[in-house]
Parts: sequence; structure tokens; C-alpha cells
Amino acid sequence: MPFPDFEPTFPALIRRAADRFGDHPFVVAEGERLSYRDAEQRSAAVALGLLAEGVGKGSRVGVLIPNSVDFAVVALAV
Repeated sequence: MPFPDFEPTFPALIRRAADRFGDHPFVVAEGERLSYRDAEQRSAAVALGLLAEGVGKGSRVGVLIPNSVDFAVVALAV
């Protein structure tokens, strides 16, 4: 199996998926849909907010959200 042609980080994987699948559904929960593009944009915004609060590599983050589109966004951001 060849090594991927992109930087093997989670943010790079999400960006690549957003570029490749765009508006296709990434998560559907409770009647709400989240596209790959929206997942990338929303999780990046949450990640920037976490960084601004001092959360970074090695930090522990607890997430208490029911299964939902919001959970997926926060999980990707963390």
C-alpha cells in the first residue's frame, strides 16, 4: 500500500475529504445534515477557539454532548 500523497495529519485528512466530497453528507443525525465541507469549516472554527483558550497538544478535553452533528464537529476539532 503506497503512502498517501498528503501530510498524514487529521486536519489534512479532513481538508482533503472536504475538497474531494464537498457538499456530500458526512453526518446525518436527528434530521440534521453536515456536509464534508461544513464539517471541515465548523471544526476548524472550534479548533481555533480551543487554541485561543490554551488547549493544544497534550491537553485533555472532555466532551459531553449527545450523539449529534455538534458532537461530530467538536470531535473533529479536538
